[in-house]
Amino acid sequence: MKTLRLLLLVLIAVTPFTAFALNKQVAVTGTAATILTPGPYVKVVVIQNPSTSTGSISVSIDGTSPTTTLGIIVPPGQQLVLTYNGGQGSAKPIKAIVVSGSATVNVSTDDTGSS
Repeated sequence: MKTLRLLLLVLIAVTPFTAFALNKQVAVTGTAATILTPGPYVKVVVIQNPSTSTGSISVSIDGTSPTTTLGIIVPPGQQLVLTYNGGQGSAKPIKAIVVSGSATVNVSTDDTGSS
């Protein structure tokens, strides 16, 4: 948790004037699905699993489908912050699956070309 807070503080300090261009809520189900396709100029993606969710999610950032045991686990009340080199055009689709319970996540990015 301290590492996550430190990373977030560094991110805020480095990019204090970055506004998020895309904010959306995505219902994550028991079937792996794309929750965001990053655009070519993406620099930051934040995936928040709110504390109101009843389940953890498993996230993959390399375009492959996560499973309930393979992927980055994001429990309720936590978030995953991803940074990219904007302009590289190499970001892969971000996919998620619910591990248990149910989850509607908040997805935010700075790139207007993301969907």
